Amino acid sequence: MSIDVTGNIIIIANTQQAKRELTETEKKMRALEKAQRAQAKASKIADKAMAGFGVALIGVSAIGAKLIKDSTLLAARTQVLGVVVNRLGENVGFTKSEMEAFTESIKAQGILAQLACSVEQYLPLVQRG
Repeated sequence: MSIDVTGNIIIIANTQQAKRELTETEKKMRALEKAQRAQAKASKIADKAMAGFGVALIGVSAIGAKLIKDSTLLAARTQVLGVVVNRLGENVGFTKSEMEAFTESIKAQGILAQLACSVEQYLPLVQRG
C-alpha cells in the first residue's frame, strides 16, 4: 500500500496471497458449518433422551403415588383391624393382650387384609381360639 502525490491510497494486491486466504477462510467456514450440523444433531438426540427421561420420571412418580396410596390403605386397614379385634375380644370375653397375640398370629399367616374386610369371618376364628 502506498499514497500517491494527490493523497490517494494505492493498494497493490497480492492476488495469490488473497486467493490462499480466501480458500483457507472457505475451509474454515465449511468446518464451522459441519460442526454446527453435528451440534444440532447432538441437540436433537439430547432432546429425545430428555423427553424419554421425562416419561420415565412420570412413570416412577405414578408408581410412587400408588405405593403411598397402598401403604396408607394398609395402615388404615391395620388400624381398623386393631379396633375391631379389641371390640370383638371385649364382646367375647378375651383380654386385650390375648387379642393382640391372636392378631399377630393372623398377621404372621399373611391374611390381614382379608380379615380386615369381614368381621363376620373373624368372629368364628376368635370363638374357636
